Amino acid sequence: MAKRNNLNILMNTAENNVMRKLNVAHICSVISLKENNKMATVQPLAQTDEGVERAVLIDVPVTKNCQELIGVGGIVVVLFMDRNSSNFNGSPETFKIKDERAHSVNDGVVIGVL
Repeated sequence: MAKRNNLNILMNTAENNVMRKLNVAHICSVISLKENNKMATVQPLAQTDEGVERAVLIDVPVTKNCQELIGVGGIVVVLFMDRNSSNFNGSPETFKIKDERAHSVNDGVVIGVL
């Protein structure tokens, strides 16, 4: 029975460590905007587990439905894509994935204004 409990503890610990490193979405403050509100620089508001402010995200695309609502000092939701989106050019055509990057802060998109 002890071996099973130890295995459960190990699996739960491993799962928690993976989940902490996975980027899904952040609540952010808008620092600046450019290109008619199509790109934003944002500051994630949740600190790291160590209590440190997270790095600013630069040139985050803003969805069309948010471009009229977004403003400097506003609060937004930034979603991180499942895979590398560097080769996406805005067209409805499929695109090749540049590398194995997944759920990276480099692939954020503003999807909502709070």
